[in-house]
Amino acid sequence: CPAKRDLLTRVHENGDARLLPHLRPLRTTTGCGPFHRFDCWSCLRKGDELDDAIHAIESRAAAKP
Repeated sequence: CPAKRDLLTRVHENGDARLLPHLRPLRTTTGCGPFHRFDCWSCLRKGDELDDAIHAIESRAAAKP
């Protein structure tokens, strides 16, 4: 998880819309463990980095003609 967290900075700065289908599911708080009831990526949501990266990409995508 620390490696993925470190990538969020690069994604925030340089990511494009192709990453959105991979990032948005990371917001989900269930999906792991028995009966898919546990959080798979809670470490990515401890701060605002994930949401900030998604919003930055969405903003860049909306600004392109």
